[in-house]
Amino acid sequence: MEAYPHEIIFYKNNIDMHFYICEHSGSFVAKHWHNSMEFIYIIEGQYTTTINNETYIINSGDYIMVNPRDIHSTSSISHCKIFLLQISYDFIKKHIPNIDFIEFKLNYNKDKPNPSTDYVKTLLKELLSLCQSKSNGYLLKFYSIVFELLFYINSNFKNEISPIEQQKHEKYIERLSQITYYVKKHYMEEISLNDISAV
Repeated sequence: MEAYPHEIIFYKNNIDMHFYICEHSGSFVAKHWHNSMEFIYIIEGQYTTTINNETYIINSGDYIMVNPRDIHSTSSISHCKIFLLQISYDFIKKHIPNIDFIEFKLNYNKDKPNPSTDYVKTLLKELLSLCQSKSNGYLLKFYSIVFELLFYINSNFKNEISPIEQQKHEKYIERLSQITYYVKKHYMEEISLNDISAV
């Protein structure tokens, strides 16, 4: 079994979200997972995202969403500018208590218009604008739009995870967590595959 790193996201200034605009020329982020919900909106360029072994190519004006604990990677081969929004698990769990038993299936492709996914894009663009302006009191408006975003996807894109799939997923994540903890604890030592398999 492959071991994917668990990304720990630190939230600044006691807010439950991490958001920023990132610009780079060529990048690669290897497969990893985290408990946060993540939205990636492409401002300029093209981005390739692989989520649970499904690959999506998203272009300027497109977005994609990564569910908590999805194993994913991202890459770009040329100039790309993105808006990234990560919402903490604790925040989501507080407002969507059954988050551990559901998933959301959505991504936006401007070549395949859909009124349901268009509205999510509109909300992400509003969040991007606030992120750019950071006007006085902008976080109040930012939070209100995030609440609208969560309400909307929970009402329109929710899929229940079957108990069997949930159990398999939980065992898989638990195993990943054990391996990640072991690697963090012993990272200064030489670690073999046998060491990992014995965890």
